[in-house]
Amino acid sequence: MPSAVRVKRNPPGPRNLSVSVVRVIMEARKIILNELDEIAALVSRETGKPSAEAISMELAPGLDLMQHFARKSAHVIATSPHQCRTVLTMGRSSYEIYKPLGVVGIISP
Repeated sequence: MPSAVRVKRNPPGPRNLSVSVVRVIMEARKIILNELDEIAALVSRETGKPSAEAISMELAPGLDLMQHFARKSAHVIATSPHQCRTVLTMGRSSYEIYKPLGVVGIISP
């Protein structure tokens, strides 16, 4: 099916974006679960932790967060109104609109 037809049938929007975000997050989670032993062994070698501790302290919290964000993505991505409470903005409306930035890297301890 040509991409123009797909766009017409599924126009980009919060609902379709949410579905694709959930799909990507859950697919990545499934890959991690399938390779859990190998990843735990790698973490164990690099940190000196036992494999069980690597799973429970390093991998499980990340997997839980992935599932949490997959469940909450529709709410996070949705356009939400904000009330303007100052005299200068009376009668105006303001909205928070989700626009993805792309890949963002985080280096943490």
